[in-house]
Amino acid sequence: MSERFNSLIEEILRHEGGYVFDPADPGGETNFGISARAHPDVDIVNLTRDRAMEIYRTDYWRVWMDKINDPILCLQVFDFAVNAGLPKAAIFLQRTVGVAEDSIIGPITLTAVNDIGRQLYIRRRFLENCLLYYHGIGMNRVQLDKFIKAWFRRAIENAVR
Repeated sequence: MSERFNSLIEEILRHEGGYVFDPADPGGETNFGISARAHPDVDIVNLTRDRAMEIYRTDYWRVWMDKINDPILCLQVFDFAVNAGLPKAAIFLQRTVGVAEDSIIGPITLTAVNDIGRQLYIRRRFLENCLLYYHGIGMNRVQLDKFIKAWFRRAIENAVR
């Protein structure tokens, strides 16, 4: 695992916590943030921390995340990938920096992402895109309304480190 992944996974796990089974959560049972819906073959109740970290590394982390120079932006992108999926996180990152939205993070996207003079702007725009997404989910599914405050708090905490 990369050094960057090892440092950021602790933040993800801190946000996610342990075992939860909230009937209003469309993910169903979760443990360490790993949901039964997204991972039907995983024994969620008995999921270990190490196995959860392995799932995060294989399903939510990509090598290109190590190439994001700004560690705060990297945490924002990784965390959003956990909540919304990797393709959506990649597209939101591309939308934020104004490049073609194809969910393939390559040299063009990374050059725009790593523009040192725009780091604060990029963080803020990515945060704005995430908040609009979470708000839209809450508006479309009334039962998710109770999660909006937590999603907002988490996204904001990640952006202002």
